[in-house]
Amino acid sequence: MDAERVLLEEPGVRVTTTRVTLGATTYPVAGLTSVQLVQEAASFAPVLVFGGLGLGGFGCSGLFGLLAAQPAPPDNPNGWLMIAGIAAGVAVLSVALFVAMVRALLEPPSFVVRLGTAGGDRRGYATRDRERAEEIRAAIEEAVTRRG
Repeated sequence: MDAERVLLEEPGVRVTTTRVTLGATTYPVAGLTSVQLVQEAASFAPVLVFGGLGLGGFGCSGLFGLLAAQPAPPDNPNGWLMIAGIAAGVAVLSVALFVAMVRALLEPPSFVVRLGTAGGDRRGYATRDRERAEEIRAAIEEAVTRRG
């Protein structure tokens, strides 16, 4: 049997002919059935969070405007408060959604090295650096190939 040989060693990653260590997890090369590189798009969770906050602000502003305008006689001098409250709510909602969308669109995608094992696929390593992810995938594929 051949001695263990290091194929790739970087911070947080070590690939040898017998073991793959990604972060704190070590996988035996003999237990790997496949390796693939998957691109994951940026998360739109911030859009939902900021959208929810914006809708909450819109609702509170509208409610404030409605309450400030009561009672509503025809010559109510506070009628402008209702319009201002609703306008403020629309502004909060618009700004929150705009910020969230820009953040989601400008955030670069993640590249994930997925390892296939007998127990199912595992998310082995994630990075925003495509070249690094490809280098890790290539080293793991070489280790699996050398195993035979």
